[in-house]
Amino acid sequence: MKIRVSEVLVSEIKDASEIDSFPKGITFFDPYLKHDLVETLQSGGEAYFSKTSDDVITGLFMYDGYEEGGTIYTKSRQVFDQFYAMKEFSYLYSELKTEHPSQPYDICSVNIEKTVPIHNFKYRVTLIENNIDDISRFMLLASPGTNEKWIRVALDNGDICSVVKIGGRIVGMGWASLVGEVGRVHTLYVKPQFRRTGMAQDLLYARLMWLKSKHASSVFAEISHDNIASLAHVMKMGLTVQGQVFEYFGEELDASESVIGPSDEEGI
Repeated sequence: MKIRVSEVLVSEIKDASEIDSFPKGITFFDPYLKHDLVETLQSGGEAYFSKTSDDVITGLFMYDGYEEGGTIYTKSRQVFDQFYAMKEFSYLYSELKTEHPSQPYDICSVNIEKTVPIHNFKYRVTLIENNIDDISRFMLLASPGTNEKWIRVALDNGDICSVVKIGGRIVGMGWASLVGEVGRVHTLYVKPQFRRTGMAQDLLYARLMWLKSKHASSVFAEISHDNIASLAHVMKMGLTVQGQVFEYFGEELDASESVIGPSDEEGI
């Protein structure tokens, strides 16, 4: 399917192999575009790219119809507006700041090669590699609209899920992924009664240690700009703010009802 609007041609991507590469600099998340595209399509989502009349790619839009959410990657306001209006949504992420209601997340990054993540753990953190049922139950508790297909797809594509269990039940969870030498820590949730007990710190350090063991050169995370405690903690570890991404809300969702952030290290 192709749509031409105001000299911008939008085409649907049916298979990740249709795109060999994306132009550098289109987003902070350049290294992850192909990875995220694969996971989106394999999870049953949709993806679109925009081109100029000169055949230059100017943007990418990934959308999960089950969650009614997605991400817009572009530096062009014209392209953003086109993608923004394409689908009904509960949430959308983009690095472009516009007048639409949104909340900011700081993109924090660190050179993990020069960081020694020494930490005294309060909780036992383990990796779940194949118990999809346990992960699904907890993620649906944390965020009821989660697309369960993504869990299997993410694990099959090398993402790891670290958890803390108490009484045999998961009470805290955090994900990590590695593309090339770039690591990402994301999708963290700790049950309310265990927040500010050090559990989120344990999950963060466990993932950083795993990424360092896999020879990641850098690691990034997106943390709510309003989460002062978490930002202060990661900055003590050497992470610095490299940019921002904004979560936009659909008509039925406002900032007070936000879904789990892209990486928000809540409750540290």
